[in-house]
Amino acid sequence: MSWRKITLVALFVTFGVAVNPIAQNRARAAIAETAATGAVLGQLKQTADDIISKARDAGDFLLWRFGIQLKDLLDAWEKTNSALLDKIFNKIDKEKQDALRGINATIDKTLIEKNLTVEQIRSISAEWAQIISTTIVASSKPYVMHYSPRVLLPEGENIIRIQVVGPNLGRAEAQLTVPSNRIAKPINPTSHNLRFPITRSYLSFPETESTTAAFTLSYLSNPGGLLSFGSRSTNEIEFWLLPAQLGRYEINTRVTVDNRETTTRIVNLGQFKGRNSRIPRAVPVPDAALGWKLDLTQRRSIRLIQGGADRGRCEGIHETSITENGLTMFARVDNRDRGPFRRDAWTNCSISLPLYRVTSSEIDGPGSTGTLNWTKDQSFRLPAQMKSTMITVDLFDKRRIIATGQASDKYLDIRAEGGLIIFRPRPPTDL
Repeated sequence: MSWRKITLVALFVTFGVAVNPIAQNRARAAIAETAATGAVLGQLKQTADDIISKARDAGDFLLWRFGIQLKDLLDAWEKTNSALLDKIFNKIDKEKQDALRGINATIDKTLIEKNLTVEQIRSISAEWAQIISTTIVASSKPYVMHYSPRVLLPEGENIIRIQVVGPNLGRAEAQLTVPSNRIAKPINPTSHNLRFPITRSYLSFPETESTTAAFTLSYLSNPGGLLSFGSRSTNEIEFWLLPAQLGRYEINTRVTVDNRETTTRIVNLGQFKGRNSRIPRAVPVPDAALGWKLDLTQRRSIRLIQGGADRGRCEGIHETSITENGLTMFARVDNRDRGPFRRDAWTNCSISLPLYRVTSSEIDGPGSTGTLNWTKDQSFRLPAQMKSTMITVDLFDKRRIIATGQASDKYLDIRAEGGLIIFRPRPPTDL
């Protein structure tokens, strides 16, 4: 049998037969035969044990605790009056039957789709309390089934509303005492649901490490009973107090920076030779493969250097030809045709070029350190030309998160959005 079905079976075996008259008669007969030996109670306890085991194996803590609560409730029934077990089916009206079917559907649906949520467990516990408060334990002691929230934050509204669910609590004159000896009384109590207003400032929240605090729930032991005489019982209900600091963070970045190098190179253009003509020559930037380019911000530093010549000269540069990749210059040679020895005129030229190149290197960039709290996002703007980032968060529970970008933890989300690193707290709602 699947573990999500076991929960449904527990509820169905306990109450579900009430929806069928034939099944009622059979159930009454079966219970009448076995109530004395506690066989039915034993079967229900075994079902609760199965729920606990399966939920533990599946890692569903909320359902595991729900199974614990079911088992505790069965123990309470047995201690109260096990002989009344055979009367339970007579006490459930159609409204309660419909509620039980709704509980079954809720558990079955949520276990198929996802884990039970805190709110769903709270609702189921309240429905259980409402049903059993009019059946087997209607004339017995009050019983605490569930309370919430179990986790208390150091920040938020000034008033914390503690909800305690259980049969017969509404008429038990309950009161809740916090560790500072402040006493709270329930607001608009119902038969099975109490809400206590607790002033947050009455609690001593730690700064960096979580702690627990026990509240004392006091109530009449047997409200309305002839033998009550005002005797009171107490339950210690424990809460987890989160510290003011969720944790501390440190962000380190590495960024890429541009390094601009400059130099001047003299290029030997060789000999220009001819007769009565202008001779052009393209001059590419030397070592272009190494990233060097002509520095156009230093155009006036480009100059021709005259070498040896025989009726020739290094004359000029075509201005429109100048780019970062090179230029075109020209030399002039004159007429050498007079006289008995005819030959070409010539000149030697060199050129001085201002060059630059940009190289990249990686250096430490800006960083940040600080503390994180539970109620608001905190962000860090990433620098331009970022190469990498290293994020370290030391959480209040002594765990460390190390991330190079986005990360997710049960208490914190780290997001990278719009050039920001965003720390988004995820305060727990239950233990």
